[in-house]
Amino acid sequence: MYLHTFNIHIYLKKLVNVFLINQKITYNQIKIKIKKMRRLLIKLMGLILLFVGLYFFGQDIIFVSGYYPYFYSKIPATGSVLAIIAGVLSLVFFRRETGSLGWIFLGVGIVLVFLSGGVILKPTSLWNFLVAFTTLTVGYKLLTEGRINF
Repeated sequence: MYLHTFNIHIYLKKLVNVFLINQKITYNQIKIKIKKMRRLLIKLMGLILLFVGLYFFGQDIIFVSGYYPYFYSKIPATGSVLAIIAGVLSLVFFRRETGSLGWIFLGVGIVLVFLSGGVILKPTSLWNFLVAFTTLTVGYKLLTEGRINF
């Protein structure tokens, strides 16, 4: 059985003719509204995929804290928190003034988190990593550009 192709433009013109009788809406206005709705749905789908990818990655990461008997052993943990806070604040509130300093603070904070031993990475399968990384990258691409280039 062959599937017949359905021409959406003919359907839209018929739909517009029905609306034109009751309202003063042109075909181009409806076409523009459909394009805007399509862009919004693509960005929403990208945001959902981005969060799903972060969820899959987050399942394999455990953050721990502990008691430090000496003052010098908690310096990387305290420095990581302060560096991450400074990075986020400079990126959100002082983007033009600080330039890339916020990204440097974030990078230093992430390195200090791993040095403090407060992050445990659980072993994961290649399939879980592939699903998490794919959903994360596809979601980001849809959110920023609205399309995926193969």
